Amino acid sequence: MSSATSPSSPNFAQLGGFHSLVAANIFAALYVLLSGWFIFGFIRHQTRVTATMGIFSLARCAAFVIRALMIEGQGDTSRGLFTAVQVLFNVGFFAIIGGAFEAIIVAMEKRPDTHRPSLEKLILQRQRIIRLVLTAALALSIVATVKTVEGDLGASTLATISSIIFVIVTVWVTFTSWINLQNAHSGAQKQMSMLLVGISLLLVARQMFMAVTVSNASVRLNEAYWYPFSEIPALFAVSGFAAVGIVKAKGKKHEGSKGFGHSEMNGREEYQPLT
Repeated sequence: MSSATSPSSPNFAQLGGFHSLVAANIFAALYVLLSGWFIFGFIRHQTRVTATMGIFSLARCAAFVIRALMIEGQGDTSRGLFTAVQVLFNVGFFAIIGGAFEAIIVAMEKRPDTHRPSLEKLILQRQRIIRLVLTAALALSIVATVKTVEGDLGASTLATISSIIFVIVTVWVTFTSWINLQNAHSGAQKQMSMLLVGISLLLVARQMFMAVTVSNASVRLNEAYWYPFSEIPALFAVSGFAAVGIVKAKGKKHEGSKGFGHSEMNGREEYQPLT
């Protein structure tokens, strides 16, 4: 008997709002291209930002491939695959917001200490806290996803907390990107800083949608809303890195720094495209 006809084996593709095979395939193909681009960029420049964007693209690619397979299979969907898709989406967002924050930090550290405003110094000194909070939000979101699939009533609270934390972090990253723009001097710095502000705003818009709909699954899982308000902003954000470029210089490790790749520029490097 097909699993679709068994009352004990629900169709998680339908329950999760997986309907458009065309959309899933298109996004999977786009992320295959982006994954290759960032892997190539990492091989050439070996920066933490290219590595993080590569992780994001690979996670999204895998998630959309599984999503497409679940839609196409329909009767062969499973709880495990559905959980894997949701976890991959969570990990992907963690990677892109972490990558955006890392790019901002690198841009700030590129400026000499003598020209660094006090607010910028404070941001650099407290960057580890943001990374820890972001990691905690990811852990909560993964636990909430697993509990939601298992039907645990406590999952809603965890999902709400993680969504709020992600909103706070994305707003903070947007604020730091604006501070970075205000303190940029050269034309290259201003261009990259404006790009980071735009990326941060896209991530805020995406996460606001996820937070507002955290308790409204019928809207959150509806592809008519989910693609334009969640996935298109994320795609534009990661494409911003690929289209314009990322900081090429690796610099030396800053004393006492920890996290996603805290590095200090020597003041002579400029922003370079990945090509």
